[in-house]
Amino acid sequence: MKRGIDTSEVEQKLPITTELYGRAIPSGIIYDPDYENDALPEFLDDEDWITYIPNQDGELSFVKSEPITSVYFGKEPENPETDINLQFFDVYYQHLSFPNIMGLMPSLLDDIRNLATVLSKVAYYQSDLSDLNAAIQQFIRTELEYLFMVSRSAYDNLQFIIANTWEKLHTIDGDEDYSAQLPTSSFKDVALSGNDPVPVEDLEDKYGLPKALAEFYSDEAVFFSKIREFRDSVTHQGDSPKTIFIASDGLAVDTTKEPYCNFNVWEDEHIVNNGIAPLWPFIAHVVDQTVSALKRFIVGLFDQRIKVLPPIAKGYDVYIRGGNVGNLNHLDSLMHDDRWGKEFIKSVEERVQHSPPSN
Repeated sequence: MKRGIDTSEVEQKLPITTELYGRAIPSGIIYDPDYENDALPEFLDDEDWITYIPNQDGELSFVKSEPITSVYFGKEPENPETDINLQFFDVYYQHLSFPNIMGLMPSLLDDIRNLATVLSKVAYYQSDLSDLNAAIQQFIRTELEYLFMVSRSAYDNLQFIIANTWEKLHTIDGDEDYSAQLPTSSFKDVALSGNDPVPVEDLEDKYGLPKALAEFYSDEAVFFSKIREFRDSVTHQGDSPKTIFIASDGLAVDTTKEPYCNFNVWEDEHIVNNGIAPLWPFIAHVVDQTVSALKRFIVGLFDQRIKVLPPIAKGYDVYIRGGNVGNLNHLDSLMHDDRWGKEFIKSVEERVQHSPPSN
């Protein structure tokens, strides 16, 4: 029979609290070049990474390794170019790491990494304009279809997490009544009535949501409904993003056609003849709005009075690596300064060139 983790060994060897209050320790990976502890195995001396796995008896088994795809506690990012910190995951991994919630995190993390990977794939397709042809254009159109599907998935996975968080808030803060059940089926079931946002007052009355969280749902529904509508048209009606154009500077789209015309992405001065504009601001906008929804939820959550449990790893931040997530650092530039993606494509090519060979 598998036993629980040996908390005395955790206290002795790791910078991790054992005051868990029903939470799980959500990551077995720590990056801290300055951490020293004589209780650790000798083979970890002078190592920057601490990786451990509980065995069947609850004892910690340590391994010498550097993760490729992971979520880790770190005093700093091991690689600021590829490892990112998002407030949402800081809050959950440090303060809300209850087992029923953390079991839902991998799906949302996959969505975040997949959104970032779309950026790398489109950059690859555009890396040599001389080779672009109708087939390559079709590749990009299917990537845009996939982008909408992953964005929709991210919102639904966020809703699963919110609903399970809501159950825990009732036990964390005894001064407030958080007993109303939130739907776990989809973001749509809370935020939309048909294709329209549910009014803030209706969300407060139906679910007992504090005003800040009701506003989060109602505000988020505007962008989400556009994603959902086009995603459904692709899935159920066979629609596809309209023609991708090859301009002298790169990839472009007709801003008067769907789905592009439904999103307020481009400034007038960035639209050239006949409504043509660069593609990259559109892709970056969809990714940015989807990922930043996580932060907007956290802002709404902490607008209310809730008790915060002590951090799992005090003094550490939570970093995500793998799956091209470093691309998220380029979203603002792609929307404003690097609208044709030229600098971003260079950064992707450099990362590919410096990546270690696979075995």
